[in-house]
Amino acid sequence: METHESGLRTVVVGVDFTSASEGVAEWVARRLPAEGTTILVHALEIDRQSGETSAQRQIREEAAESALESLARLEADFFADRPVELLVEPGEPTSVLLTLAVERDADLIVVGPHQGHPRLEKFVGSTAQRLIHESVVPVLLVVGIENST
Repeated sequence: METHESGLRTVVVGVDFTSASEGVAEWVARRLPAEGTTILVHALEIDRQSGETSAQRQIREEAAESALESLARLEADFFADRPVELLVEPGEPTSVLLTLAVERDADLIVVGPHQGHPRLEKFVGSTAQRLIHESVVPVLLVVGIENST
C-alpha cells in the first residue's frame, strides 16, 4: 500500500474561540493529513504587568486556564487521530503566531479571516492581514467556515 506524505510536519492553528476560528480548527482536522503535529494556539492579550495586583493576576490566570480548557475541547472533538499541542501564549496574536511558527519550524500557519461580526468575516482581519504580509512561513486563510458542533 502506498502512503502519501504532504510534508506538513508542523501546522500552527490560531484560535480565538469565535465560531469561525473553531470552524477553521475543525477544517484543519478534517482536511489536512494527520501526519506531523498540529499546534492549537490562543494568544492571550492579558500580559503580566509590573505592579500587577493579585486580582489582576487571578483574572489573567483564570483566562489562561479557561482558554486551555477550550483548546482541549477542540482537541477532543476534532483531533483524536493526530498529535496535538495546546498552547496559550501571552501577547498580541500576530506576534504570538509568527514567533511560534518560526521557533517550531512550522510548515504552515492556518487562521480565519476576521473575529468580529459575521458580515465582516468576508474581510481579512488585521491579524490575518499582518500574517500574510509579515510571515516567512506560508499562511493559509480559511474563509466561509463555521463550527459544525
